[in-house]
Amino acid sequence: MKELIVFLFMFAVMGMQATAQTPTPAPLRIRTANPTTAKPTLPTIVTPTPIVAPTISPNAAKTIPGLSYQIKVRFLPVGSGDGSIVASVDKKWCDLALAEINAIFKPTGLRFVFGGLDAPRLDDLYNLDVPPQHPSYATGPETFRQKLAEKFPKELVVFVRRYLGNEKGQEKFYKAFHYSAVEADYVLAEPRSEPWALAHEFGHFFGLPHTFGDGLMGEIVAKPYPARVGYVARVLAGAIERGDVTEGNALQFLDGDGIDDTPPDAGPPIFQPNDKAGEEIGPGSPAEIIIPVTVKRSPLGFARKVNYVLRPDKRNVMSYFSQNERPHLSREQAQRVYDIVNKGTRHRLVTGQ
Repeated sequence: MKELIVFLFMFAVMGMQATAQTPTPAPLRIRTANPTTAKPTLPTIVTPTPIVAPTISPNAAKTIPGLSYQIKVRFLPVGSGDGSIVASVDKKWCDLALAEINAIFKPTGLRFVFGGLDAPRLDDLYNLDVPPQHPSYATGPETFRQKLAEKFPKELVVFVRRYLGNEKGQEKFYKAFHYSAVEADYVLAEPRSEPWALAHEFGHFFGLPHTFGDGLMGEIVAKPYPARVGYVARVLAGAIERGDVTEGNALQFLDGDGIDDTPPDAGPPIFQPNDKAGEEIGPGSPAEIIIPVTVKRSPLGFARKVNYVLRPDKRNVMSYFSQNERPHLSREQAQRVYDIVNKGTRHRLVTGQ
């Protein structure tokens, strides 16, 4: 019995010594990259859902509450001094033009009525845009039209002239088919155009700009057609990187009129090949176009691809898209037209002052 107890005691002591001599395992070491030499891969993030500009209902315009104004429109045909180039219009043409304009401008609360059709004025001072070598043109033809229009303070004066382009070598003396501006007291029209073209100029007369940016559209049309979308993409990327716009509202950089309820518009040339800036295109053009933009994200350096869907209101009367049906004004456009007559620079049309 004594021998068994001694044996068990010795066995326990040997076990304790073996446990005490077992080495503790070394901690796990993880090899890390040198932070001064590591070259991380910069991911490219692709937005799966395209960003679309807010869609504005073409029927958003309703008649502006307030006073209704009746405005007389006087038509003044003009022609060349030698009588070889004369605009030919009659009262029927004037009535048809005013009927179409009234339909488009109905939401503004304005009604345009026939105020007279004068005999043609055969004078290059009223007919041409670019002055030839003549002392009378020292101040420019626009000044002579302006002075004549000021003689009718309570009427909207429409100069009607025949635009010949290259015919009879007159193109160099003409700037455009039509013209008007908020700082001018008249509208210039071409009788062979659709009445919608005259409605467009009425919009300018009452302070409405184009829905697109004139400068940007000129730059777009200067590019070959396949490069136009890429050019606009670079313009948007630059605007985002400069902080002019955010990724979420980048399409607002294409907003030409500063009016909230008209969608961004880059003009017709981005949709279809055109020869000149501002050339209109037909209804076969697509309703929208995708602009893929690559944005460099500083300071992380990430490259982000975002697809923007440009969907202008092609039926807006202040766009440059050709119309196969009557164009319209947005509600805010209608409000601006009403305001400039009610309390702005066109109030003279109802006061004579």
